[in-house]
Amino acid sequence: MLPLTLIDIIVCFLLGSIILLVLCGSSYDAVRRKHKCENQVKTTGGRLLMCFSLFTNFHKLGTLSKTEDSKSFRFIQGIRFLTMFLVVTTHGLFWTIRGPIQNPEWVEESYKDFFRSGFMNGNAIMGTFLSISGFLLSYFFMQDKHFRGSFSIFDFLRVIGHRYMRLTPVYAIMVALAASWFNHLGSGPMWNHIVSTETEDCRQNWWYNLLYVNNYINVDKSCLGQTWYLAVDFQCFVMSMLVLILLCKYPQFDKIILGAVMLLWILVPFLQTYIERLDPMVINYPDTLINLQQNRTFQRMYVPFHGNAGAYFVGVIFGYIYYNAKRNTVKRTRLMYVLVWSISLTVPWTFFMLSFIFYQPSYKYNVLSASFYACAYKTLFGTGIAVLVTGFALGYGWICNSIVSWKPFQVLGRLTYTIYFTHFSLQRLQAGATKQPVYLDEYSLFRSTLSDMIIAVGLALLLCLCIEMPFSAITTVFILPDLKVQTAPHKKS
Repeated sequence: MLPLTLIDIIVCFLLGSIILLVLCGSSYDAVRRKHKCENQVKTTGGRLLMCFSLFTNFHKLGTLSKTEDSKSFRFIQGIRFLTMFLVVTTHGLFWTIRGPIQNPEWVEESYKDFFRSGFMNGNAIMGTFLSISGFLLSYFFMQDKHFRGSFSIFDFLRVIGHRYMRLTPVYAIMVALAASWFNHLGSGPMWNHIVSTETEDCRQNWWYNLLYVNNYINVDKSCLGQTWYLAVDFQCFVMSMLVLILLCKYPQFDKIILGAVMLLWILVPFLQTYIERLDPMVINYPDTLINLQQNRTFQRMYVPFHGNAGAYFVGVIFGYIYYNAKRNTVKRTRLMYVLVWSISLTVPWTFFMLSFIFYQPSYKYNVLSASFYACAYKTLFGTGIAVLVTGFALGYGWICNSIVSWKPFQVLGRLTYTIYFTHFSLQRLQAGATKQPVYLDEYSLFRSTLSDMIIAVGLALLLCLCIEMPFSAITTVFILPDLKVQTAPHKKS
């Protein structure tokens, strides 16, 4: 058993303090409910305790907003959760391939299989979240600007601060756990390589994560490897806000501004891949996955902001299109039904599955084709998702809209932020504790994904109720009240 360190004790005290606040807040709320106190809490201490009430937070989590926008965007939560299931599947495959396997021939055959090889290109799937985030930011920004009449630099700083303070508490807790107690939760022949190494990286580089620059600095020793996405999302948010402010200042040049920025996020990946002769994507062979963070394409194109900005910004463009279409009450036509569904079903998945080509023994590296694919596949995947979201919001979703708007998805979709943390850490701990080879096939992969998802949702619910929602409420009530702009894409719409 590993000896306790000062960091372990500090993290334990921090978690104990949060648990105490949750118990006190829930008890305070329970007493108020028992005495049927319907008047609003006015004291500062009482309001703070109510932020940590499990009863209040659980009620908020399960309550559907009845505003027009919330009803129009309910399908987004279903898309988020279903996408997260794919993410858990690809990450589960990633961790399994890194470890001992009874039937390694299944992995070798997967690279030759048209459908299974697609899961090796999991980075494209994250384009769903980026595209949706850009869409929501753009739409709510334009709507807020319409009501405000202007958007100042002070408003910009408040929005950025609000977003940072809502996202970071859960992030900080997970970084703290990775730097301390995760290393005490198991053992195995691969434990030091998989878990203990990350503990050391988190102790040294934790502040890069909390500044959201971990996708550029010390990428080869990053803490919580999956959080490159959070850095990308935050950086895309800031840059897109600046573009939207410019767009509002010069609305007559909207097409030029949006087109120029979109062209920039296409050209940058193309030129970098061409100049540095990078792979078209990270080729996820087992030897690559074992030391993924040392891979040049991973460091230079997979995780940086500029390699993913195209998927985000295409969402911004379609959010702007949807805002104007809604104001002008665009009529639904049969042609639009055909366009929405044909683009959504063909464009993203075609480029997603084209990764099959790069795994074939006959493939020979060509810098020009690699550059074209590198600059196109994330952006086009995001385009397909943006078209789907815009189409659903305009009423072209048909029965699929009803399916993904199912009420349980509304709750599960709001948990995707915390699921993103819990599932990867859970899979990392499982991989580190593996003591015998695993038999891998489609059924075992689905079964492990399902079990990982169930456990991850349970842990995510605790994180959401005890940390995410309380600190979000504190930010809204005490620090930055009355902020209207939608700043957290994982929150309910």
